[in-house]
Formats: sequence, C-alpha cells, structure tokens
Amino acid sequence: MFQMWKKRAWFGTKVVLMSGVCYVTSQYGIWRDSRRSEEIYKEIYTFLAPHIKEVPLEIPELPKSSEVSSAARVYWNRGVVSSAEFIANVPLYCYNLAEKGVVYVSNVLSDNSTGEQKQ
Repeated sequence: MFQMWKKRAWFGTKVVLMSGVCYVTSQYGIWRDSRRSEEIYKEIYTFLAPHIKEVPLEIPELPKSSEVSSAARVYWNRGVVSSAEFIANVPLYCYNLAEKGVVYVSNVLSDNSTGEQKQ
C-alpha cells in the first residue's frame, strides 16, 4: 500500500514540476517563435557570460546564437514532423489498443467461465 502511494506521490511531483516548467516557459515566450527563443538565449548568454569567466574550472564556451538558432530550427522541424506522424498514426494506435482490450477482456471472461464450470 505504501509503495502505491509512494509511486503516486513521485508521479504527482513530476507532473507538477513539468507543468510549472511548461507554464513558466510559455509565459516567458519561449514557445512563440524562433526569433523570440533566440532573444531569450541572448539574454541568458549576456547574463551568464561574466559569471562563467569567474569560474576557475575549464568550461567550454557557450555556442553562438546563430548556431543555436540553426539547431533550434532543426529540432523544431523534427518536433513538428514527429507530432504530425503521431497524429497520423492515432487511428492505428487506437485500433491496436482496442484489439488488445478485446483480447484481454475475452481472456478474463474465459477464465471466469472456466472457473465457474470447475465449481
């Protein structure tokens, strides 16, 4: 019983954290367009650059905004394509899920009917 509540609490924590991250990034405007994302990256870069120079460890230099915006476009396009593929395959996923559900229910019903016959 405790394990079940522990799993639910852990799942709830992850959901709350991800919801918070999505809300804050949405409010900050990261998901609007690539230009806004690039502006945010520049703000973060200018904020962190002086502090990175103070760190005594060898840390690689942050990538330039043009490299990041190019990569952001590539990943954004991959996300759009993957989302479109998922939406296109939703009927197949639903069919497979329904098929598995039918098999499961028929197995449960056949187990119940054989259990009743044995008694």
